[in-house]
Amino acid sequence: MFLAKVLSQRARSLAVAVCVSGAIVGCGRNGGVGESPDAGAEPGPRPADAGVCNQPHCPETLYDRSQFGGPRRGVDVDDTDIFWCELTAAEGNVVRAAPKDGSGPVRTLGGWTDFGASASLVADSQHVYWLFNDGSTTSLMRGAKAGGEPTSLVLPDAVPTLDPGPLLDAGDSVVIAEHGCGRVVRVPKDGAASTIWRASQYPPSGGVTGLELRDQVVYCGNGQRIFALDTQSEAITEFVAGQDLVGPLMLDAGNLYFINNRGDSTNRAGDLGALSLDSGTARELGDAYGNASRLLLDRPRRTIHWLVGRSATEARLAVYHLEGAGPPDVVLEGQNLAGDSASDTDYLYWLSEHAVTRLKKWP
Repeated sequence: MFLAKVLSQRARSLAVAVCVSGAIVGCGRNGGVGESPDAGAEPGPRPADAGVCNQPHCPETLYDRSQFGGPRRGVDVDDTDIFWCELTAAEGNVVRAAPKDGSGPVRTLGGWTDFGASASLVADSQHVYWLFNDGSTTSLMRGAKAGGEPTSLVLPDAVPTLDPGPLLDAGDSVVIAEHGCGRVVRVPKDGAASTIWRASQYPPSGGVTGLELRDQVVYCGNGQRIFALDTQSEAITEFVAGQDLVGPLMLDAGNLYFINNRGDSTNRAGDLGALSLDSGTARELGDAYGNASRLLLDRPRRTIHWLVGRSATEARLAVYHLEGAGPPDVVLEGQNLAGDSASDTDYLYWLSEHAVTRLKKWP
């Protein structure tokens, strides 16, 4: 196996705002389908209640969820709507949808089981996909964006012990990586038989499991390594051995960008790295300023954004310019972050302690 150049692990002076996911109310068992949309907050976005902003554009609260529960884990957006997973005491864990301009109303798409993955929800042109366990069987759920009874796509019987991690839309299928990249499952959207491959022989290391896809190659990152699984030949290649906790992955052109989330207590932040898919070598791009769960690519602006930390007052938003204008930089501090993040052409979206938040990009 080819092992790429190990990224340096220099000491950091910046304190790491590290926190694992918030308290779990319990795995959802209530489908929630057919309920009236909740009232949510007053229509339209408004300035976020928490956080500090001295920038041209400041965070806005799209939907105040303090009356209902806490937005957590997966979030995705399309041309008109935003979708997220929410923890509630009254309904169990449910998937929500609402107009992404903040105009409401909020609607419920179905019950959701929290398997602890940040990227626990994906949307395509017509449907939203998430995971649900009814007490005996784990299924990939497919719900219409407008609502209605979701369809169940049962995972392979051969993997009852599957520990589901992140989800990724693959066009005609959804790809699910096991925590730690042990196995990868392809679930066709038309209900055809699923396929499962082995991706890593190592035990899971905890932290964020990263997942990306290009053509027939699945990239999965966790622990010390990034794994490239060729789903046609089933060959596995290992890259960047020697990391602490490889976290989120993001493909752009011939590079696979990743964050090495620090797993120790030496007061070090993470690193942003880039793996060349042509040469197999990796380079360090600079400080990531903490641990992150998602990298958000903006191709027109040639930037990558990410949020670090899990805090109501101390999370940060960082940016890296792909054209090499300099190292990563922090553009917002003192933010409220408790869940996953997403982006579209004009905005960044994230889940805070009790709200769905957005920030207009600049310049």
